[in-house]
Amino acid sequence: MRTSYNHGRASVLESPDPLRGGLEQGSRIAIPRELAPLQKREHVRSTGFSLRFGLRAHSLKAVLQPGGWRKAPGNFKGVCGLKPIHGLFVAVFLVAMLGGILWAEPILPPTPAELQKIAKATENVTAAPAQAPRRVLVCSLVPTGYVHSAIPFGKAALDALAKKTGAFTPSFTDDIAAFEWDSLSSFDAVFFNNANNELFMPPNFKDLSPEEQTKAREHDQRLKENLVRFVQSGKGLAVLHASLAIFREWDEYGNIIGGRFDNHPWHQEVTIRVEEPGHPLLKAFKDPEFRLTDEIYQVKGPYSRATHRVLLSLDLEKSGAPNLDKLHREDKDYALAWIKPYGHGRVFYCGLGHDHDLFWNPAILQFLMDGTQYAIGDLAADATPSATRK
Repeated sequence: MRTSYNHGRASVLESPDPLRGGLEQGSRIAIPRELAPLQKREHVRSTGFSLRFGLRAHSLKAVLQPGGWRKAPGNFKGVCGLKPIHGLFVAVFLVAMLGGILWAEPILPPTPAELQKIAKATENVTAAPAQAPRRVLVCSLVPTGYVHSAIPFGKAALDALAKKTGAFTPSFTDDIAAFEWDSLSSFDAVFFNNANNELFMPPNFKDLSPEEQTKAREHDQRLKENLVRFVQSGKGLAVLHASLAIFREWDEYGNIIGGRFDNHPWHQEVTIRVEEPGHPLLKAFKDPEFRLTDEIYQVKGPYSRATHRVLLSLDLEKSGAPNLDKLHREDKDYALAWIKPYGHGRVFYCGLGHDHDLFWNPAILQFLMDGTQYAIGDLAADATPSATRK
């Protein structure tokens, strides 16, 4: 485990093996800027985060475990001589006043039992013959903000699918140097596994000097142009769940993937329609609809059935609307998965992928396998837009 300190916006804690370590590689824990110079030490445990800060002469100790915050074991010295519980409230108030409350979600690897479930779910997965040795760049980077705890499960599932079928070799990295052209061009597809936010910008951008900011913008622009060139040239892009929200300030990414994140009105059991049961990418689903529990996104423009081949969508009547104020689509078209061209390349988007148990659902794994092979170019599928097909 390596801990590096950035006295600008956030401290970065990195685990060299994200499938075995307790923290997703490259994940950031947002620490209020005003507290960074006062920070004394941080620890990460396999059961969650143990975070400790020193506030001048006073102390605040707490442990964030999967169940939430609780007082750290041992002596708890109050703040300003108050009782421990009062001191904790005062300390939290002080942190909030200084610029924000420390927040992080524990990113835990799949347990051995969960890895067994994932492996078992791949037993009947099939793959189209690979036309050549295939390489897929899998990026799960989240430089700032919310990190989905499903990331290591997505990695484990892709690794299991690759080993089971031999259809591609995944390369798991969150090093953005992989998007330099000499590296990127060696891959057949990119898979964004719940990656999020501005991937190619340093998280402490606002704290850089004007000269450093100019260099960072130039670097960001170059890597974005490489991604555009990569897909347009005939390569592929597969995007899972939260990766719809990457590059929020870059309009062209919305054109590449074919939509933008609006919100997620549902996190419950819902009914999902299989739009075309006979489509090559939908062979995983034997019935015209199915039910599962996940966080369901509402997508906004440039999504359109005039440009996308929609594969899965939400049945609103059978799923219900938890909060009508959150529903913004007048056409009531809540697509969850689609394919589309971009230049000479292929794009596959799957909006499912928040809840961990999806990654040992055999149908979902087959669907991800087929979508990945479509992006690679080994699984032929009609991408004629849904609105225009006969």
